[in-house]
Amino acid sequence: IINKELILLQTLEFDFDTEQAFDFFPAIMNHWKFDKKYLLDACGAHKQHEIIAYYFKVAWFFVYDALKLVNIVMNAPEHIAIACVELAIRFVNIAYNRQTQHKMDSDSLTDEEKKNDQDFNFESLDLKQNMIPHELFDSEQCLLQISATWFKEFDDLLSATTVNSLCNEIVDICELEKDRKEKNNRNAMYIEKHLLKQPRSQQLNTDVASAFHGG
Repeated sequence: IINKELILLQTLEFDFDTEQAFDFFPAIMNHWKFDKKYLLDACGAHKQHEIIAYYFKVAWFFVYDALKLVNIVMNAPEHIAIACVELAIRFVNIAYNRQTQHKMDSDSLTDEEKKNDQDFNFESLDLKQNMIPHELFDSEQCLLQISATWFKEFDDLLSATTVNSLCNEIVDICELEKDRKEKNNRNAMYIEKHLLKQPRSQQLNTDVASAFHGG
């Protein structure tokens, strides 16, 4: 035990006032809202705040699971924060597409089919599966359309490979709702793990800055 404690202390460089991953969420959120102004023109200030706040609500779920990583002290907390936010972006994208497909399927049903179908009720579907709130995400304009390498605005040395690897580790340790099989569980993570592990398509990132370091 003493040897393991020494390894832990050496890894922390004897710094007992360590930062947590969620400490970096406000920096990312404020950068998106006030510097990049994501969603502002499309949704307005009030809805922009609600949508971005929802992304970080989802990211919080991932952060709590990330705290259980065996090698958490070996990863910079800002990198874990970035991975959790990236997972939140993936989650919302997948959930929006699935929710939209459910609505399209229900719209195509006849009245008789709707009576016999148990999933056509959008509100009950939202409660049952914890999908994203459709009053916020009522169109694709409400989704964050950002580069797959957005994190380089905070750390230009961070690679996509590292981020994806961290994402995979966090997803592997996540306790998803489908895994728990609990009737009253309200965990928001209701997307299959293999889908969350799929990296978003790479896009050209032309605006690289160092927001964490005042750049």
